[in-house]
Amino acid sequence: MNAFPASNRRDFLRTASAATLAALAAGKARQ
Repeated sequence: MNAFPASNRRDFLRTASAATLAALAAGKARQ
């Protein structure tokens, strides 16, 4: 995990959380 600088990790977490929210929204819309 320490391979990335803090800023890159923050961007990664933001992207991952956005992707997770998008996936959850898609799942809810599908149901």
